[in-house]
Amino acid sequence: MASTDKEFIKPKNRSVLTSFKNAYFGIRYTFKNERTFKIHTVVTLFVVTAGFVLNINKSEWLAVILCVGLVMAAELFNTATE
Repeated sequence: MASTDKEFIKPKNRSVLTSFKNAYFGIRYTFKNERTFKIHTVVTLFVVTAGFVLNINKSEWLAVILCVGLVMAAELFNTATE
């Protein structure tokens, strides 16, 4: 590998902390600007509250967390592509 090739391998973010900061600001931006993300957040709070009230078991919590995570990830992906 030539010395000039190293210039193209530089990572976009310099540290993991910078990556987490960027992710936080992206989620915050989405929450402030996207109505559906706010709705999903409120529904998530209701679902988690219902889970505690109904005393659901570990496998049901896993299903809830998986579903909530997929919905939130899809909404964030949708916002990023818009």
